[in-house]
Amino acid sequence: MILNLEPKFGIEIKEKWKVIPTVIKDLEFGIEAVQLNDCNNEEKDIVKNNLRSKAINVISNYYNKNDRLNHKVLIKNLYITRKFLKERPDLIVARADKGNTTVIMLKTEYETEMRKMLNDKVTYKLLKKDPTNKWQKVANSLVNKLVVAKIVEEQQGKHLKAKYTVAPRIYGLSKTHKETCCLRPVVSCVNSPSYNLARFLHEILTPVIEKFQYNVKNSFDFVTFSEKVSLPKNYVLISLDVVSLFTNVRRDLILKVIEETWDNMKHLVKIPKSVLVDLITFCYDSSYFVYQGEFYAQMEGSSMGNPASPVIANIVMNYVIDQILKILPFEIHFLKLYVDDTIAAIPESELKDPVNKQQQTGIVYKIPFWG
Repeated sequence: MILNLEPKFGIEIKEKWKVIPTVIKDLEFGIEAVQLNDCNNEEKDIVKNNLRSKAINVISNYYNKNDRLNHKVLIKNLYITRKFLKERPDLIVARADKGNTTVIMLKTEYETEMRKMLNDKVTYKLLKKDPTNKWQKVANSLVNKLVVAKIVEEQQGKHLKAKYTVAPRIYGLSKTHKETCCLRPVVSCVNSPSYNLARFLHEILTPVIEKFQYNVKNSFDFVTFSEKVSLPKNYVLISLDVVSLFTNVRRDLILKVIEETWDNMKHLVKIPKSVLVDLITFCYDSSYFVYQGEFYAQMEGSSMGNPASPVIANIVMNYVIDQILKILPFEIHFLKLYVDDTIAAIPESELKDPVNKQQQTGIVYKIPFWG
């Protein structure tokens, strides 16, 4: 019962009224910290009062709702579960790759899959020592250059500097939607040498991806779009997926995209192109992690868990889509993209069906993205 409560479940507080004042205090602290530089005092008050109204609604709903589970039963079952897992060190409890589900695995099975993944010499390289101090110095040197060039204020530079950093840690999320046992590698970069600059790079490039015509923000955004479009006669919907998107977005590819599309993005990016290239290069060069005391460098692509990876991958995906649409000999009615998942409407005559054993009429197009 405990493990069925999903990873985001929180134990109900028995006496809610005791914590409400603390929540309100923390809420006010957060609201006062909100930066509204482009607003006058009246507009700032309106925005902050709107935040307070929304927060009060959430707090009231939580305070007034009935507990889903009996508190005593929950605490008892939690104790039993914790005792059971403590007595079974051969088990691993983790969240799944997709969906709010909990996975129980044998530790030996988990470690075998992780080692199999790390033995890929093309993607990962075993390092002789911990490079954390080296990359912390490189990161801080880059921040100093940003401050000297007046790209960031001195105060912001202090926040961007890497202090007391630790090596990124890799772990695997079980792909429960696959038939075989396989893991998706995720690198936790929090408090790593590249974390602050990677977040800064993400913020710099976000205005660029917000202008892309193919992107959808979430499922609600796609539903809104789908209500306004109809499928032409003899057209079908197809879905496409990219295999290992982040690790396949090579550094030379993103730098090529930046070079070719700079005229379109320079008015959205608040830093010079040379600085942007330096930040991207640093994020790629400092891509490393630790697993069971051993340090590895990621040779190709960026890692899932790096704050800059999603925005870099999105820029590349939109570039690739543009290149494909230029050479396709048929018209795509629409195409929408969410990270690495694509849905498109194409003529049924161009559909290649692998299940159909009869002669195929579809065409496979090989696109030379980077040679």
